[in-house]
Amino acid sequence: MSARHEPSGQPGTHAEIGDTVIIDTVPGQIPRTGQVISLINPDGSPPYIVRWLAGYETLFTPDLTAHVEKGH
Repeated sequence: MSARHEPSGQPGTHAEIGDTVIIDTVPGQIPRTGQVISLINPDGSPPYIVRWLAGYETLFTPDLTAHVEKGH
């Protein structure tokens, strides 16, 4: 299965546990990346609980700078 990008901040954005959230940064910086570890809404709509690679967890609602990549 190939990764599918869903533009965030638009209706229809959904995630599943295990999906990757990527926040695009300014050129020259590494994007901020995390994994969806829990859903607040059963239909997969935001917000999500994300464990960031930096080692902490947050409640996260994607905006236009973020996208979701489906897990494999």
